[in-house]
Amino acid sequence: IRAAGYDIENVPGAEWTPERLCEYRLIVLPETATAHIRSTLENKQAMSALVDWVKAGGRLFCPVYSAATLNASGFLARKGHLRPLGVEGLGGSVTDSRHFAFGDIHQTVTDNVDREHPIGVGVESVSLYVDCAIRLTKDSSLKPVVSFRKDATGPGADEPVVVAGEVGRGRVVVASDVMLFQPHRISEADNAKLLKNVVDYLK
Repeated sequence: IRAAGYDIENVPGAEWTPERLCEYRLIVLPETATAHIRSTLENKQAMSALVDWVKAGGRLFCPVYSAATLNASGFLARKGHLRPLGVEGLGGSVTDSRHFAFGDIHQTVTDNVDREHPIGVGVESVSLYVDCAIRLTKDSSLKPVVSFRKDATGPGADEPVVVAGEVGRGRVVVASDVMLFQPHRISEADNAKLLKNVVDYLK
């Protein structure tokens, strides 16, 4: 993100006022199990300001943690915090005994990518952590870009794990994989190219 020309600043949720958010072009909201993130998400005024900021032209990247960890599993998506932006919640997961990483059939590798979307250009495959699919609202403007393989095993097969689109005058990217661009995974498959595309799309 710094290489794309951004300065990075951590902004506590208590400071998410419309006036403060207007100072920023891009917000990255990663899901963690920390009390700080939880308190921000449960602050209706802060989240309302965030949605209004996006619709007014802001750019939001939101990696959601959807693995089966009780203190963090999908809180951001499952509790409806992203519904105003077009994400209803989380769906099923998959395993894949033929296409996986790190010796774990739950950490799948997918080539189910919309390469016509700006985020998918040049991305042949993506290495994923243990994820659930994203369920979109019926009227969502977000579109699937990366999905589980069609021949994967489980209810999430062919369902999206990275979605993107315009919301109002802004742009949003949501991934049900908070590990997608972590240092240990960024060199796997085309994850680095995907990250570059996400940053370019959200410029």
